[in-house]
Formats: sequence, structure tokens, C-alpha cells
Amino acid sequence: MDTNKKINVIKDLKGKYEYYLTIGKLKKFLEEHPELPDDALVLTQRVEDVYYEKNGWGVVLKEGEHYHNVKTYNVRMEEEIRRRKNGEHPKYDMEDPSKHIQELTDDLKDQYHPAFCCLKYKDDDNLYLDLHY
Repeated sequence: MDTNKKINVIKDLKGKYEYYLTIGKLKKFLEEHPELPDDALVLTQRVEDVYYEKNGWGVVLKEGEHYHNVKTYNVRMEEEIRRRKNGEHPKYDMEDPSKHIQELTDDLKDQYHPAFCCLKYKDDDNLYLDLHY
């Protein structure tokens, strides 16, 4: 992700997204399509970055796997710095562990956008989630 781009963060999901997919609408859809098997895939619609970058779509940020991996790596590097400062044998083979510490920014977080609706195509048994109408 380009770190120079501003992320439009959704602060409140109420109101603006009232016509989007809800658990109730999803349950109703599944009741109306009992032919969908339990092992059917759930697929999400791919949308272009332009929706977010130029059209102002917002996202909900969550500290997901990538964020936590970086956080854990930072802790390891801080421990390595402490070990070396205390004269202990280095655990990692690198010149300067401080150069490997990464700032924990919103760019590292997973981004989510509300789904607009779900649908079923006649040619397969999967559930599809559209992000826009």
C-alpha cells in the first residue's frame, strides 16, 4: 500500500450504511435459498482501488495478522537490541536490529468495507457478496 495515501476510516457504521447487508438480511437470503449446500463458498466482489482512493469509500481498520506479525517482529528486534546492549550473544545475524523495527501504522491494518447485498447465480452453488449495487 502507498503510505502517502490517506485512508478514509469509517468511524460510525450506523446511518450511511442502513441499506447494506445485515445479519438479518443474510439469514433471510439463506432461508430463501435452501438449495445452497453447507460447503458452498462465500465469494466477495473485487472492486478497484479507485473506489477508495478517488471516490472516498471508507474502510473499517482491524489489527489483523500482518499488523500482529510486524508487532511481534518489533518485539524480537527490541529484545535483540537489549541482548546486545547487555553483552549477550546475538540471536539474529544482522548488523543493526533497530533498522528492522517498523512503525505500526494504519497501513498495516486489514481494511474492511460493508457488503451491500448477497446473491446467488443460477450456474453454481456459491454465495456471492457484492460491495456495491
